[in-house]
Amino acid sequence: MQTELGQATFDLEAAEEVISDKRLDYVIGSMHQIPCRDDFCGLKFSSPKLVDIQLERYFKEVLKLCEWGKFNVLGHLTYPLRYIEGIYGVTVDIARYYDIIKVIFQTITDKGIALEINCSGLRQSYGKTFPTADILRLYNECGGSLVSIGSDAHSGKDMAYGFEAAKELALSCGIEQGVYFKEGRPFVYSLRDNK
Repeated sequence: MQTELGQATFDLEAAEEVISDKRLDYVIGSMHQIPCRDDFCGLKFSSPKLVDIQLERYFKEVLKLCEWGKFNVLGHLTYPLRYIEGIYGVTVDIARYYDIIKVIFQTITDKGIALEINCSGLRQSYGKTFPTADILRLYNECGGSLVSIGSDAHSGKDMAYGFEAAKELALSCGIEQGVYFKEGRPFVYSLRDNK
């Protein structure tokens, strides 16, 4: 059994209670919003300046989550782009955030936390994974080597959607190891062997 633990930084005491459940095989840590704001799905994005402010705050909160680090997989790192680019059509120069993303990657790599390649964007208007190839290459350059591939399925028909594309994407970015968890233990496998 797995769980996605969103916004753990908003209430670390409650988060600690959730992760103490021994039935969990693994925990995905994620952020869907920033403090005092709605989920990104409920925000409107019309101005590049507003986008920049929100993304700066978002990545700082993700870093805070990673510094806490009591989870196994960092989920859909570029989640806000589902709405900013996918719904509102505002183009984001993600390279503007590389400095903080590098710190995020160093933090999760040091803690043994895997990075999720979330395939949900492939079946949505966004049309790309979370994160995309540029961020996955950056992850590899920062020493990151473990990915967990997720479909973010909210229905049975979407289970494992995009997994083959995600494997190929990871390999093209120099990442050759996937990981899954059972009873909290990581099992690393070769993405090349599972083509």
